[in-house]
Parts: sequence; C-alpha cells; structure tokens
Amino acid sequence: MNREDREWHRHGSARFAERADLLRAGMLTQTPTSLFPGFCGGRPIWCDGDGGLLMVAGARSGKLRDILAYNLFSGICSLETILLLDPKGELAAISQNQTPDGKHCRYWNPLALHGLPQDRVNPVGHLKWSSPTLFSDMKVFQEQFLPRSGSANGVYFELNARRWGEAIGLALVKRNGVLTLPDYFRAISSIPEGGRDWLDLAWEMHASGIDACRSVEAEIHAGREDSSGGFRGILGELQKSVACLSDPVLRDSVSPPFDFDLADLCRSAPAMQVYLMAPPEMISPWAPVIKAIFTTAMVLKSRAPQALRQTWILDECAQLKGFDLVPKLFAYGAGIGVRPWAVFQTEQQMNALGKDARSIICSSASVQSWFGLRDLESAKRVSEMMGAETLDYDDPLAQGRAGVEARRLLGDVLSGGDAFRAAPRLAQQMHAAVHRAVQRRSILTPDEVMHLPPDRQLIFADGLPGPIYAGRAPYWTQRWLAGRYHPNPYHPPLDSVLVQTRFGPRRRPVLTGNVPAAFADLPQYRDGTWSWIGDEPT
Repeated sequence: MNREDREWHRHGSARFAERADLLRAGMLTQTPTSLFPGFCGGRPIWCDGDGGLLMVAGARSGKLRDILAYNLFSGICSLETILLLDPKGELAAISQNQTPDGKHCRYWNPLALHGLPQDRVNPVGHLKWSSPTLFSDMKVFQEQFLPRSGSANGVYFELNARRWGEAIGLALVKRNGVLTLPDYFRAISSIPEGGRDWLDLAWEMHASGIDACRSVEAEIHAGREDSSGGFRGILGELQKSVACLSDPVLRDSVSPPFDFDLADLCRSAPAMQVYLMAPPEMISPWAPVIKAIFTTAMVLKSRAPQALRQTWILDECAQLKGFDLVPKLFAYGAGIGVRPWAVFQTEQQMNALGKDARSIICSSASVQSWFGLRDLESAKRVSEMMGAETLDYDDPLAQGRAGVEARRLLGDVLSGGDAFRAAPRLAQQMHAAVHRAVQRRSILTPDEVMHLPPDRQLIFADGLPGPIYAGRAPYWTQRWLAGRYHPNPYHPPLDSVLVQTRFGPRRRPVLTGNVPAAFADLPQYRDGTWSWIGDEPT
C-alpha cells in the first residue's frame, strides 16, 4: 500500500473478499482433491491447499448439515483418502454410497450403529518385531497413549509409567511378533495379581536381552515390597491408561481377526474413507484407542509421502483431551501429506489438546470458518481477525452548520460586503457543507459476529485480501447432490430421502438389492447387498 492509500485508509483498509478475489485464488474451481467449505454468491468454494482447516461452530449450528456432509459424498474429494472421527455415525450413514468414485469404505463401529459393518482394526499394528523403527515407534505410542496431565506432582509417576509401558510392550512384541491392545491390557492387568500370566511375561522380559525390559521387570519385582507408594503410583497411571479396554465391546473391536490394516490408507489406489464411529458420550472414554489409531496412521503416512494425500476430519475434537498430535499436524502435516480439519464449538476448547494448542492451530490453519458462535471471547477474536475499515459518512449537523455559514457569507457579499475577504471563508464553508466525515469501524463488531444470519459464515483463507462473507445451506437443498446421499438415521423416514429437483423438493425412495458385479469387490458390500436412491442405477 502506497502513502496515498495509507492516507485515505488512515483508520484501516480491511474489507471482505469478493468473487474476483476467489477467482484469482482458484477457489471457485473444483479439483479431485478439493474440499468444500461453503458458498460465495451461490457458487461452491473449493480449497485444495495442503494446509489444515479449522471450523469453530456452536452446538446445533448445522456444521454437519451445511459443511461436513458435502465433503464425504461421491464426486467431492474423490481422489483423496479420508479418515474421520464420526460422532453418532451420521456421516457414515448418509455417505455410504461411494460407488461412483470406487472408494473403499471401512467402519470402525464397536456398537454396530445404523446396521453398518463392524470392521476390526489393530490400532498398533505397526509395532512389529520385524520393524526397524520398533523402539522409536513404541515411544511415540506411549507418548500419545499416556499423555502428560500437566501436574507437577504427576511428572514422576507419568514418565515412569510410560517407561514401564514401553518395556511391557516391547516384551509382548518380541513374544507375539506384533502388539495388540488386548494383549497389552491383559499384561498390565496381571501385574497386581502377580499370577502365572505375569510370571511368564516377567521371565520373558528378564530373558529378552532388552535392557529396558530387564530393568523394568526388576523394578516391578522390587516394588512389591515398596511401602512408600511409588510403585502403586506408577502402576496406577499405567492401569488408568488402559482402563478403557475393560469394556469388552471396545476390546473386541481391536482384537483379531482384523478386517483391515491402517497401512491400507497409504496405498496408491484406490482411495478410502475410514469412519471411526463413536457415540459422543463414548469419545472421551474411548479416547486412548481413538488416539492410537490416529497416531499409527500418522506414523505410517510420514513414511509413505508418495501415497495419496489424506484428509483427517476430527469432529468433536476437544474430547480427545491431551492429544497434542492435532496441533502438530497443523504445524507439519502438510509436509507428510496429511491435511487435518479440526472442528470445535469454541476457540477455548482447542487448549484441551495441549499446551499452546489454540495459538498453534489458529496460526497454522490455511482455512478457517466461524459461525454459530455464542461465546463473546470467540466473537471478539473473529472481529479482531477481520480488522477495521475507514468508514466515510455524511454528518448532517456539521454539514448543516457549514451550509448555514456559507449562505450567510454569500448574503454578505451580495449585500455589498468585501468579496475578496469573504471568498476564502466562503470556499472553506462550501467544502465543509459537502465533506464526508471518516471514522474507524470494525468490519463486523462482536455482537454482529454472534448474530450472523443462519445461512452465513465467515471464512478466512490464505491468499485472499480479506474474509469471505460466505453462505451455507443444507445438503438436501442442492440439486447437484441429488442421489448422492442416504437418509440420516436420526431424522426419519429411513425409506426415502428429500432431494431438490427443478420442480422443487421431492422425496425419492431408498432401494436395496444384490450388489452388481462391478462393485462386488468393495469391502462395504461384502455381504452381497447394497442400496441406492431412486431408479435402478445404470
């Protein structure tokens, strides 16, 4: 901005991005790896950058209905693998038809939600004895499985619990060839009893030839005589980390035989959609297993940079407390081919993930969308992010006074007054009579941010001169999406869907039948049946 522009916009030059700005940035052109964050002037906006995306939207604001659902339907992000945390399993239910893109769908679905498959997966399947990075990977696993609480009094117990967990895990890998969470749970649960199962594992740790295993086995043996509480404190932290696996339903979902491997996400083709279907009330109790899945997927993708880029959608992300992998992905995920999309209800929730998480995520996200805000702090932040403009306006009182004075001076001249003396003053008053005042004004004040229309959102994106005053709408109101989605199980009826036609909204039936041979190899149809919308598909 040159001096003349700075002088004119002395109070600020912020403005909304316009359609021409989006055209120049390539955000109105769809690619096979583009994500959809909203509308601009009725046209879809597309984001194809490597950076992460952030969505902050209040409860019941329509984030699934208006934004997230679009990105899981066939024809959108068709050449990219998607891994998503899907509370309630709604997204899995409505986006189950991926036949046009030939995507393979996998459903980690411990509670058998909505009649969808229950695929079993090993969240730590990369921890194999044959792996040259086993010891390093085990440390990464322990760091995420046993996060730091932040308590100064807990440091000793938490770090030693990680060390014990690492040694036990290594011993199990050496014995079985690969680690599974049920084996890990049973090994830790056997320590207090000290029965045959633990004695067998303790001997294997002692004879393993691994220094960490030998040391920890000796500590546990000696700790049984410890009356200071140190042994019980460390063991308590270790048991707490695997407490979720006492649930037999959860334990079965991560037990062999496994239906797929997380390494499948890194294959060159075809693309996949993997749904982690956990009811909202179970995300927090199951968080250690969910975090283990994401951690393993990150480790595997970082070692296969040539594989398809992955988009990770983390709805209800704040419930994964202490999961500092999320801010790390925003910082360096683009370099390993992972594009995170984190969803929160307020900006304060981000700090539940780890130290400085809010600062890291907000400063690293390439696209941010904010709507449905109900807390003042988030609204203030958005208002400040948007900036201020130099607003010019008519001041009737000042202009009126100047007009009265100009007419008086003109009357004096016409009455025989000295025109040469009155001319400068008259010119100044005539200018003041039409001069528009300027002041500083936020593009949107915090209260205006909190009261956006229900079909609007604010999007900040790299490469644009200002925020987008973007639109949003339910997916079933879009003609171009007709036939791509199934019914939402939480919004009956389930035997038909509402679609938009050229004649307005109409209902179309959900039909079922034998899966065609062309789609029989897709794992989501391994039971031999499939469903589609409307007439018999061609």
